[in-house]
Amino acid sequence: MELLRAEHKRGHVHSAWFRDICLNRLYVLCNCCKCCCGGIESMLKYKERFMASSGYVAQVDEKLCTPCGVCVEACPFGALSLDGV
Repeated sequence: MELLRAEHKRGHVHSAWFRDICLNRLYVLCNCCKCCCGGIESMLKYKERFMASSGYVAQVDEKLCTPCGVCVEACPFGALSLDGV
């Protein structure tokens, strides 16, 4: 858990990879950064679907948000923007 917390603070994306050959068991737990992750790069450049959505949806607390852009910069998928702020 300490490792996961440290990777989260670095802004890395947590993902679990499974393989049929391993009898559907956990194969690897990855903490990806957007600059060198082959999975993220393939999704962004080639529209390959290597990851499934967690089902979580980000919500912005408008009372706490100071539109500084830190979240926009941190999002590895380019899913955030400050449009309309």
